[in-house]
Amino acid sequence: MNLDAIAEANLAKAHGRWMLRGRAGANLGPAPSFDATFREHERFPRQFEVEITETHEGDAVRVRAFVGGNRLGDPLTDNAYGADGYRFRDVFHLAYAAVLGWSPVAQTEAQEQP
Repeated sequence: MNLDAIAEANLAKAHGRWMLRGRAGANLGPAPSFDATFREHERFPRQFEVEITETHEGDAVRVRAFVGGNRLGDPLTDNAYGADGYRFRDVFHLAYAAVLGWSPVAQTEAQEQP
């Protein structure tokens, strides 16, 4: 196997998949907005702050996330008998939204739309 050829093929694949402009190492500019054609209330805001709270409820520790005062998803626990940090998994979905412009699972509570 030629590792250089594999790396070049992977770069070409990423370039095609993510519509990157320029060459490797070049300033690629902003990531594409995958939700640009969606109705406004269906798009991620281009800037937002997330408040993450942690509460102790009996033997469980729950994490809740809020964006603009609206709850983001369901309260999360570690989903295990011992603490394993799983309750903080929403940070990965928020990172997808920040870097890729989308997240496959993040959504706020349903809000009435006009």
